[in-house]
Amino acid sequence: MEDTEKKIGKKPRGNGNGKAQIEAADQEEGNTEVLHNLKDLPKAWSSDPVPEPKLELPNPSSIAPEEMPGQVEKIVRDQEEIRGWITRLLKRIDERSEEVDKQKDPRSKKIAQRLADPGNKLDQETIDSYLHGGKDPFHIEAALTAVFEYYFTKPHKTPAEIQTTIKNLVEKGYLIEDPAGQLSAFEKAYNTNPAIGDETDTVRKGLKNLISNVLEIEKKSLSARATLTTADFLAGKKGTLILTIHAEEVKDQDGKTKFWRKGGDLLVESDGRKVWPIAVSGGIEKTIREGMAMKAWFFLDTLSNKKAPRSGISDDEIRKIQSLWYIVKRGLLRHKFAARATINRNEFFLENQPGICYLEYEGTWDVPDNGPRLANFFFLVRREDKEGVKRIHLEDTPDHLKDFFAECMGDYPEEREKFGDVPQPLRAVLQAGFRQTQEAKRKSAQIIG
Repeated sequence: MEDTEKKIGKKPRGNGNGKAQIEAADQEEGNTEVLHNLKDLPKAWSSDPVPEPKLELPNPSSIAPEEMPGQVEKIVRDQEEIRGWITRLLKRIDERSEEVDKQKDPRSKKIAQRLADPGNKLDQETIDSYLHGGKDPFHIEAALTAVFEYYFTKPHKTPAEIQTTIKNLVEKGYLIEDPAGQLSAFEKAYNTNPAIGDETDTVRKGLKNLISNVLEIEKKSLSARATLTTADFLAGKKGTLILTIHAEEVKDQDGKTKFWRKGGDLLVESDGRKVWPIAVSGGIEKTIREGMAMKAWFFLDTLSNKKAPRSGISDDEIRKIQSLWYIVKRGLLRHKFAARATINRNEFFLENQPGICYLEYEGTWDVPDNGPRLANFFFLVRREDKEGVKRIHLEDTPDHLKDFFAECMGDYPEEREKFGDVPQPLRAVLQAGFRQTQEAKRKSAQIIG
């Protein structure tokens, strides 16, 4: 620590509580006012090292078979200690940075930053030593996992904040940009540092959850600005409409995937005749923002056509208008599905009535065994009474779910609530939909009661 302080031209702290640093910084800046809000935070400014756990791991090749259970238990405990230690270091870095951000006066902020830098540098170097310091592989794995868990569970409000976090992790060597990487975010792919061992799946799930949570926050923000229902919008009423756009697979003539059209959430405005975008989030953001820059719009009545309009001055403008038109059409597919329903969720799940039900699963669906995370989960399911036996079958699904439900396109006898004779994954989706419907009814009863 002394070497660190000499490099930045400071005197040693003395008692380690940050007071001497603050006074020296005050004098050096010529600030005669006492910065009480800084001096009241010795814990935040302290750069005393957080003691590293003293762990001794044996060489795995020398462990006798009878010693394995005990050693496994010990390593698990040791890894938990490492994870807790790394988390404390990261939290301390953030606490210092947060205190810097609280300072509104430029001079106070500058002093606060100088107070935070030495401790943050020391703590970050300590964490980085686990990548390059010749530590035991079990320790490295636990340390890296703790880093990812810390950053991917921190509150993020926007995709830009997630991208900043990812950039930070790349700069520190925790993530590696790789077009064929196992982790993907915002049109880029990454691999974890190889030292993380077999914890890559944990990291991938953490990143997926983080992105999903932030996109859900943005969706709620856009939804709060909507003033129209889909029916009102199509009827030509003035106002704003929120559309959730599902990702769409594009296949070649041989049925192989060429690419996916991106999804997201789009807020459009209509004056009753024209439609134009005003806000967007998710994968479609780049395309929509390019159209917004060109002030792209189209006539509402063209949505009933099969082909996109060719209005526009330049070829580029025409392409942007057509992209907007196709995206809005995709967002309206839910409405078309829902319009075909003859019974609602309560009638289907809770009253066991026959008919066609539009089902929309709330949230995302993770396909087991490291499969993809599916969003925009909606489809039509029919219940029929055939010779006194109620039977279930899928009435229709959007294209992006056809492969998911490929093994569930038959006609199946229904076992009430559990849907036991319905094959997977349709059975699991129906069971989840039943639970969501039950929970929604319970909450509604509490509000009314």
